[in-house]
Amino acid sequence: MIVVSHDALGVLAWTASDFREALRWFQMAEEEQARFGGRWVGDISAKRKRLKSWQRSPTRLSSCFTNKKCQRAKDQLATEGEVTEG
Repeated sequence: MIVVSHDALGVLAWTASDFREALRWFQMAEEEQARFGGRWVGDISAKRKRLKSWQRSPTRLSSCFTNKKCQRAKDQLATEGEVTEG
């Protein structure tokens, strides 16, 4: 139940364009799922890897940032020095 809840919190953060917080929840859910030896949520790793790749790829993020909803994520990552304007 805790793995599913943490995954759901990650999805909510992602929907709110808070990618850093979403990544944190997905990592937590993935670690717990591995520790408990279950497979309650099958796509945690895929979601986590997708967010990580977005953080490493300003090009991918820039396409997201054309959408106003994603502006918060751009601002957040830029202040962390992970994304530069292109």
